[in-house]
Amino acid sequence: MRIGNLAKKRPELYDRSLFHEVDDGLEIFETNFEQDRGIVTWSRERAARDEKLRTDIVDKLRTKLDGRKKVSAKTFVSNANYRYFLKGLDKGQTPVIDEAKVAEAAKKDGFFAIVTNVHHKSGTELFAQYKQLWHVEDVFGELKGTLKARPVFHWKDERIVGHLTMCFIALLCEAHIIRALRREGDAYKGRAVREKLLSSRQLSAVTVLRELAEVRAIPVVIGDERYWVRTDIRGHVAILFQRLRLCIPPRLLKRESVVAQGDRTPVSCENCSDL
Repeated sequence: MRIGNLAKKRPELYDRSLFHEVDDGLEIFETNFEQDRGIVTWSRERAARDEKLRTDIVDKLRTKLDGRKKVSAKTFVSNANYRYFLKGLDKGQTPVIDEAKVAEAAKKDGFFAIVTNVHHKSGTELFAQYKQLWHVEDVFGELKGTLKARPVFHWKDERIVGHLTMCFIALLCEAHIIRALRREGDAYKGRAVREKLLSSRQLSAVTVLRELAEVRAIPVVIGDERYWVRTDIRGHVAILFQRLRLCIPPRLLKRESVVAQGDRTPVSCENCSDL
């Protein structure tokens, strides 16, 4: 949590002389917030990130203010993070940068606080565990982004339950795919990465499943027989089969005779090896 509101009554939260260093670039100060423990941290990495974020916001505001068009205080900006660095918005005047607010924000770079009722672990342990929460948030974000249960064209309760059950089974399968890909640390190897348009990143289940959907069964008619042949399985899709320990389907999927128009008489395939 940000400690701006708390620091109005507790200015010592920004006093780094009270902090002790626990790691290179990480300092911790422990206190109490009413009945709970407070673990306040200062991180060099967070400080750099906060500084960059603030600088980007102020630079955008300066560019907009220096434009040729006269800006209106009413329509100039609606984002609360941007409004914080301006003054004159509520007085009908031309907005200007509030340099005092910019300097005040700079003093808070790098500070972060955790409030907890856990007392049997050290502040360092709690902070380390808190930093791992992004894994949980990342998984939920990735899963919720692909869960599509609507529209539901059912009216009976048992059919609605069955529909939602199938959706969550699919979600569970996707979760296993994500886990398998991350366990091996597979990276995305698309053209954008090869051409250095994108930096290397983790291979996602969404990408693999999208490519898997492009695998087709193609009918090839030779004489009075029809052969169903699958398209190539390679790249990310081949990695998926390998990670899930699944056999790649044979190249020749099915053979059937074509006796008359629209008539299909399946013929058993004795040698359906991957051709």
